[in-house]
Amino acid sequence: MQNKRYLFLLLFVGVILFAGFLLYKNQTKIVEAGAGQNVSGFAWSSNLGWISFNNTSGGGGNNYGVNIVDNGNTGLFSGYAWSSSAGWIDFNPPDLANCPDAPSPCQRATVDKITGQVSGWAKILTTNDWVRLRKTGANAFGVSISKATGTEGDFLGWAWGGETAGWMSFNCSQAETGSICPSANYKVITSFDMNIKPTVAVGAPPNPVSVNLCSNPAYNFSWVFSDLDVGDTQRQYELQVDREGTFASFVAGEVDITAITSAQSKEILMAKTPGLNQLGYNTPYYWRIKVWDNKDRPSSESAWSNVGNFTTPTHIYPTPYFDWSPKPIIKDQLIQFSSDASNCYSDLNVEGSCAGKTFVWTKPATAEFASSTTASTPNPVIKFNNSGSNQLVSLQITDNIGACSTSTGVRVTLPLPKWKEILPE
Repeated sequence: MQNKRYLFLLLFVGVILFAGFLLYKNQTKIVEAGAGQNVSGFAWSSNLGWISFNNTSGGGGNNYGVNIVDNGNTGLFSGYAWSSSAGWIDFNPPDLANCPDAPSPCQRATVDKITGQVSGWAKILTTNDWVRLRKTGANAFGVSISKATGTEGDFLGWAWGGETAGWMSFNCSQAETGSICPSANYKVITSFDMNIKPTVAVGAPPNPVSVNLCSNPAYNFSWVFSDLDVGDTQRQYELQVDREGTFASFVAGEVDITAITSAQSKEILMAKTPGLNQLGYNTPYYWRIKVWDNKDRPSSESAWSNVGNFTTPTHIYPTPYFDWSPKPIIKDQLIQFSSDASNCYSDLNVEGSCAGKTFVWTKPATAEFASSTTASTPNPVIKFNNSGSNQLVSLQITDNIGACSTSTGVRVTLPLPKWKEILPE
């Protein structure tokens, strides 16, 4: 009988030890977060006292901590906080099941990077009580992370930890929590980057700059900088234009420009023989743009906006030029205008005559075409019926892809007075 009692005692002790081992294993397996986690500091519980969010701020030699990882416009919590009174407080999504007022799986603790509001749940493992980080509606409360300059990364507000933890203050310097916090110097903080990446939008394909296509050919690239962070502005952009669309390397006739500026457009010159950061004629191109906001962080860089492709004009536009004789221009005198020095270009960009192109001359209303010439004659004759300065004469030449014009204000003088010689009396 005594042996049976001895065996029963041994079995009982063995069960207790095994249960203790399982409990120890369960407690130790969750201590997985490293000391490099990006949340630290202390919260204050009305029931538990201090709650440490990283072993760099308390909790002895165990490696633990709460971490926030980027998820676009939100940040996702994971890891563990520590209370010397209640043990581990778990922020890991696999352990958050069957929380109050929500189906399983429950919402993971999440910060909205736009508003700074924290929502979701954590769990006190020793008691299975839940920590609710936000409640809306009646009796609303919640935790937030500051985005304000000077306090960015500071936790604010309250969470509810059930019967175990009660109210949990995340910032003891807040006026409303000063009565229960033993020190105003403690708070929970994070180095998690709350900045939201900017975006860049592009509408229509790049357009030739109409005022420059003749005298200084160029394309205008434009975009719209957007950022959900209030007050953020564009600090920098990078514009790339590539013939193949690979954007791997850039040679003459292609563009890779980075500029520190808030300007949201850039003119790129065209050239018959283009260099780097210039465009060639009769060439298909692909282009893309990305921007940076003014926070100057890794999160300040947007994704590339791959806009699409376009093709530049086949050749250089006409270059009109005209002259006249005789000079000076005298009222009521026939003046021969000549456009022979104008240049036009073939589809291979070979410079040549403008013969066969469309000419349009513009003269003052008081002048007239003479000698059977008209406004479409390449070399018209014009008679000016009034004298005066800055009488505008213009010439436009149109080829198969476009038109350019030039103009000059001419001065028309009166004829010299007539005289005759007489003998003195």
